[in-house]
Amino acid sequence: MLRSIPRDLAPPANEATLPVSSVTLSTIEDAAAAQTALEMSYFSVSRGDHSRRHVSVHRVEYAPAIRMVATCHRDGRLKWFRADRVDGARLDPGEPYRPAAIEAIDEFVSGSFDGFHRGDLPRRCEFTIAWPSGRWAVRNLPRGATLGYQSDRVHVTIETSGLEALARHLVGLGALARAITPELRDLVLELARGALAVNTEEDRS
Repeated sequence: MLRSIPRDLAPPANEATLPVSSVTLSTIEDAAAAQTALEMSYFSVSRGDHSRRHVSVHRVEYAPAIRMVATCHRDGRLKWFRADRVDGARLDPGEPYRPAAIEAIDEFVSGSFDGFHRGDLPRRCEFTIAWPSGRWAVRNLPRGATLGYQSDRVHVTIETSGLEALARHLVGLGALARAITPELRDLVLELARGALAVNTEEDRS
């Protein structure tokens, strides 16, 4: 199992963010979804230069800056990579993809953001969005969402105190979204059934 990296090795949250091209972001997302190695030119702040490297992308975070959790093929360790420092990215099927255990990724992510809170009494919510048909929905997720790519869906984990607002958002996505957390799923079903009942009554009147 891959071990997590100490939080002081993760990129600081207050660094300036540069624009990320849609081509670069799509390539990163596709690498994670297809579980294919990503070759990229990456700018290292510590060295002050660009270098070519291969990584295996496991998750993408969209806020506060777009980052990916990936295994670096140079040393086999999980690391954070800033998308705005990536240039010339492409999928490389010739380089073996290096999977990581979900538990190791979860430990790495939670350790990197230890002590960060998003309001009063946040609840951990999980749901999935169809991929790639729901790509636009993934890009419009609330801040703080953590993504895990599967074969045909994106697994989303987020801590929020706005449970009802999140449930209404998922109802609005229709068949693209599937709630997993029991409390969230029950609320989604309640809202969906209420909307169906009201609209059915109007159709019959």
